[in-house]
Amino acid sequence: MGRVRVNVAGLQDYIPLKENRPQNLDSPVCDSIPVIDLAKPNGLVEEILKGSQEFGFFQVINHGIPEKILIDALNVLKEFFDMQGKDAPTGTIPDKKGYIYTRSDFADDGTNLWRENLKHPCHPLERCIHLWPDTPTRYQ
Repeated sequence: MGRVRVNVAGLQDYIPLKENRPQNLDSPVCDSIPVIDLAKPNGLVEEILKGSQEFGFFQVINHGIPEKILIDALNVLKEFFDMQGKDAPTGTIPDKKGYIYTRSDFADDGTNLWRENLKHPCHPLERCIHLWPDTPTRYQ
């Protein structure tokens, strides 16, 4: 399984103290993200399980999605989370089933529990797209 390097400098504020981790597990901090290569199907299930268990998520490569589509999606998500003022999506969307929030809390030990989330249904697309945020307009 390949790996992508992650810059861990400055991440200490986001790592709970050992005694505050679930079940007091002695979990080392990972400095790379597992990479799942769909062009190499042998052992794929095992690699996905290993990546999920060791890190909690993984990167998938050679999936067939054109790079332009991926870049466009990342750009519109950046635009979405960069919105400010009256156009900024915050809290829940009262008339829609999805919700959006940005939140930063601190645990008792000072660990930063920051997160930005966008959650909305997307399958089947034709029955869900009307539930998606209206801004930015490129989102839909």
